[in-house]
Amino acid sequence: MRHVHRPPAAELLADGTTVEIRPLGPQDHQAVLDLHADGMSEESRRLRFFVVSRNAPRQTADRLCGPPGSGLLTLGAWVGEELVGEADCVLLDDLPETAELALAVVAGF
Repeated sequence: MRHVHRPPAAELLADGTTVEIRPLGPQDHQAVLDLHADGMSEESRRLRFFVVSRNAPRQTADRLCGPPGSGLLTLGAWVGEELVGEADCVLLDDLPETAELALAVVAGF
């Protein structure tokens, strides 16, 4: 997969809040960890990871903010300095033109 660098995009939410959308990188590791460990309810984490594990948020931050992987695309949604959501998409090797998409949004946002 070819990665194309794109500048951050600014989006306007219905309430007038401006959200910056940009790819995640190593500098975002702590923010992604905080989003998955503290910004989501325990029920949301259970539904996302299919387990209640203290390690799942760190493993997710490691995967999403690590070196670019083949077939992995990540985006973060930022309000000011706060990461309020992330999207990640993984292309499936065994099914051409098929991908899995996961979204995480801060509880109450």
